[in-house]
Amino acid sequence: EASKPSEGEIRDILQAHLDQNPACTPFFAMPRDVPAAETHEQKRMDAFVAAGLVQREGGSVVRYATTAEGAKYIRPGTGALSGDKSVICYGRYAVATVTVGSVDPVIGTANVTYRYALEDAAPWLDAPAIEAFYSGFRTWRAERQAEDQHETLRRRDGKWTVDQSSGSDMYDLRRLAH
Repeated sequence: EASKPSEGEIRDILQAHLDQNPACTPFFAMPRDVPAAETHEQKRMDAFVAAGLVQREGGSVVRYATTAEGAKYIRPGTGALSGDKSVICYGRYAVATVTVGSVDPVIGTANVTYRYALEDAAPWLDAPAIEAFYSGFRTWRAERQAEDQHETLRRRDGKWTVDQSSGSDMYDLRRLAH
């Protein structure tokens, strides 16, 4: 029979889980070539140029490549985004509140509700060009932080772990509309 996990234990488990799944969103594989005729795609990528994350080299095909500043945030996907070749990270999630729901000591499960806050927010989030092109991104982030998140913890081999994560929806910067 499993003992009920403490709030501190749950907080540590959830934080480890969040650290394995950083505040990132799918991004374009870099370098990225955009035909000169695709002006809307160039405008989208130029927002990242203006934010200092990518550089532009042009001709009949415009090539966008990561800058040294961009390399701090653009990387291969990990955790829940491990299937994405490239992601762009924008900070670190930190557990803000935790509530323990139902605990089944026989099966060894605990339902928890929590909220997180975004810490160490990347400066590029406030770049005017990013704000202009992705006007809904700030609102989306604020809404997610204000919503309760739910996870099921399972006791295995004497310790509590996050059961298969419910995952979260992503604001995919590669899409035109959300």
